[in-house]
Amino acid sequence: MEQSFVDFVQPLQRKTATLLILPFWYRWRLSKHFPRASRTLLTIPIFTICLIIAIGIDQSQRTSRWRLLLMTESEEVEWSHRRFEEVLNTESKSILNQQDHRIKLIKKICDRLITALEIETPISAATWPRDEIGIKQRMKRIEARNGVKPSATTGSSLMPWKPETSNPEKILETRDWDLFVIDLPKINAFVLPTKEIFVYSGLLDLLDEDESLTAAIIAHEISHVIERHAVENMGFSALSAVAFDVIRGISFALTISFPIVSDGLATMINYLNNVVAERAYSRKLETEADELGLLIMARAGYDPRAALALWGLLNEVENEQKERGEVNWSDKVPWTRTHPTGQNRETAIRKALPKAMKVFNDSIKHPKDSTSIKNETNLKLAT
Repeated sequence: MEQSFVDFVQPLQRKTATLLILPFWYRWRLSKHFPRASRTLLTIPIFTICLIIAIGIDQSQRTSRWRLLLMTESEEVEWSHRRFEEVLNTESKSILNQQDHRIKLIKKICDRLITALEIETPISAATWPRDEIGIKQRMKRIEARNGVKPSATTGSSLMPWKPETSNPEKILETRDWDLFVIDLPKINAFVLPTKEIFVYSGLLDLLDEDESLTAAIIAHEISHVIERHAVENMGFSALSAVAFDVIRGISFALTISFPIVSDGLATMINYLNNVVAERAYSRKLETEADELGLLIMARAGYDPRAALALWGLLNEVENEQKERGEVNWSDKVPWTRTHPTGQNRETAIRKALPKAMKVFNDSIKHPKDSTSIKNETNLKLAT
């Protein structure tokens, strides 16, 4: 059986535990008596950390930003399948069918967004090599559905056709995305790496089914997926855990004679790691998704200034929830939030708007470079 990337990295991460020994080693001055062992204890974790970074380091094609990805795409797909099954198990009965008027709105928006998204990543006519893992993943996805059909399907206008087949084992990248509109009062929308887009009717009601506002939030969620933000967050958490383990080890070695002080420092360090550091990184990824979402919706022909109205509206909803006491304490303090505050979000969006407006104006002046590709291609096929 093929070893997964995570199975390979996790043992390496455990080897960094030798860093916890070093503070005690030097506190008791064992390094003077065992210099070779001291060098080994220091070399193993440093080499391991460097190896993990070398394996997982990746540069985003869209932002040119370096990040740590400790999960392969196939493992990310496997995680997405599990998440998909969880959603179906609890909310499959609330999925709206194609006759609902809201489906047409979501499909129209997603058709434009997906087309704009894939203009920069055109589809090759070639298929990926056939492999057993891919087949099993596809079969699991079909079995997970249990007969549940999506509300609609959208695909890239760059390839508006696909070969018909009833063979579930046929591997062909068609770039199709499945849309699920769920009739529940939740104010939420999310996208899975396996190309499933979920939108809740509660969100549509809040936005009064406004096309531009809905496009802004779907573009934001799509940005998370195309940049693999969930995987990146896991990579940062792993690296952060190692760094704070070292700090914990040093503080414990220095305060071992003072249990109360030691426990207090450990609690504070855990708080800094779990609440401050990881959530600060999450806010960074949210800001990046906002900026990329602006570009995607602008390229699709939607005015990116709608994003300001969207997040302003959602900020008002959050403030109302605070007044009713429905918000956790962690969301009331800026540095413990997983998402930026409304004010910070507005500032970041305004900063990114000039670039997005340029893309939007270009898409209006030259529609052939954006969402009109589908109509033009279909016309050529018809003739």
